[in-house]
Amino acid sequence: MQLRGLAITGDPYLSVHDPYSSAQDRATGRRIFELTCARCHGAKARGGLGPALLGRALAHGDSDWALYRTITRGVPGTPMEGGFVSRREAWFVLAYLRGLGAAPATKLGGPSDTVANLAPAHTVSFAELVSSSSGPDEWLMPGGAYDGQRFAHDDQINVSNVSRLAVRWIHQFPSTNAPNESAPIVSGNYLYVTVPPGSVFALDAHSGAQVWQYSRQVPSDIRICCVATNRGAVVLGDRVYVGTLDAHLLALDASTGHLVWDRTVADYRVGYSITSAPLAVHDLVITGIAGAEYPTRGFISAYDAASGTLRWRFNTIPQPGEPGSNTWGGDSWKTGGAVTWGTGAYDPELNLIYWGVSGATPDFDAKARPGDNLYSNCMLALDASTGKLAWYFQFLPGDDHDWDSIQTPALINVSATGTLSDCWQSPIAVDFSMSSIAPTAISCVRRRSRSKPGPSA
Repeated sequence: MQLRGLAITGDPYLSVHDPYSSAQDRATGRRIFELTCARCHGAKARGGLGPALLGRALAHGDSDWALYRTITRGVPGTPMEGGFVSRREAWFVLAYLRGLGAAPATKLGGPSDTVANLAPAHTVSFAELVSSSSGPDEWLMPGGAYDGQRFAHDDQINVSNVSRLAVRWIHQFPSTNAPNESAPIVSGNYLYVTVPPGSVFALDAHSGAQVWQYSRQVPSDIRICCVATNRGAVVLGDRVYVGTLDAHLLALDASTGHLVWDRTVADYRVGYSITSAPLAVHDLVITGIAGAEYPTRGFISAYDAASGTLRWRFNTIPQPGEPGSNTWGGDSWKTGGAVTWGTGAYDPELNLIYWGVSGATPDFDAKARPGDNLYSNCMLALDASTGKLAWYFQFLPGDDHDWDSIQTPALINVSATGTLSDCWQSPIAVDFSMSSIAPTAISCVRRRSRSKPGPSA
C-alpha cells in the first residue's frame, strides 16, 4: 500500500498497486489468462461468452484493487466466480491485462513502473568502497563497509530532529514465500534490492520509482534445505553483482539491469546454492557457497569482475595430501560440508579477507567424520589477491551440535580491557556468534597473525 496515495485520496483501495510489472510477469499472466480466463473473455480479453475487458469502463471498477477483487472473489449473481486462480496468480493476470492496454482509471501515491531520463548509475571505484564508511549518503555494501560493522556515520538524524522524520516514499515489492533479508545498496541516485527467489530491483533513490527489474527463473528441481532467500547484492564499477539460488554468480549493468555475464559457481543439482551477497575487492568479486545440508564440499571463490573468469578458489576441506587433510577420517572430506554461505569482511591495510565457515556434515553425527574437521567452524584469513591461507582459528573442532561460525565478522580496534580482556592488544576480528542452541558469544582473534597453530596454506 502506498501511503502517499492514501493521504491524497483518503481511499485505501486506490493506494493498492500490482506488485508485478515486468515482461516476465506479463508472460506468466498471459499463460494463466489463456488457460483460465480466455474461454469466457476471449483471446486477448476482447470478449466472447463474457464481456471484453478492454476499451470500455468496467462495471466493478478498473483500479488495481478492483480488478484483483473481481478476479479473486468473482461477481455474485453472475457466471463470474472467484477462486479459479490463486491470489498471487491474480496479480500476474492483472499485469497481463495492463500490458494489453487496460490502464487503471486512477493510480496515485506510488512510484511509477519505470523512470525516464535518470542519469546512468554512478561508477563505483574500489577506493570508494574502501572509504564507504565515512559517507552519510550512500550504503555501498550489505554490511555498510568492509569492516562489517553495519554502522552509519550519519549525524544528520539526532535526538533533536528524529521526531520530525516522515515517510518520503514506499515501494511495494512482489510477495514471496521466502523472507526478504536483503540489505538495500544505495549508490548515487540508485538503490538496489534483491527479492527472493531470484529478482533484483533498481529504484530511483529519490522517488522510489522502479528503474529496472531483473528476474531469474529458479529451476524446478532446486534443492534448498531451509530458506530460499537472497541477502543482497554488491556494486563495483558500473555493475551490480548477485548470487543465485541455483549457484550462479551474475553481473548486471547497474543502469539497465541487462545481464553482462553469468558464471556457474557450483552444480545446484548436488545441493549447492548461493544465499548471501558477494564481496567486491579490488577487481574481484568473491562469493561463498551454501548447501552443507547435502553431501557437498565447501569453498570460497573469486571471479574477475570484468570478465567473470575464476581467479582463485579456496576449498574449506583439504583433500588428501594437503595440510589439514588428516583431520578428516576416511572419505568424509568429500562430503563434509563446511560451507561459506555468509559474506566476509576485508582489511585493506593487510589485504586480507575474513570469512566464517559452517559446521561439518552430517552436523549431529561426528562419528561419521572422525577428527577436528578443518576448516569447519573456522574463521579464515585469506590473501584477497590469491586466496592463500594466512591463518585460521577453529572455534569448535569436531563439532557435533551444528554450532556454525558462519557469521560475518566485525573488524574493530580494541585494547585488552573490559569484557574483551582475553583479546590481544592489536586489531582483531570479532565473531558475534548466536545460535538457537548455543548462548550468544563474542570470539576474538588477532587479524595480523595466526591465532592458533595449524597447517600452513
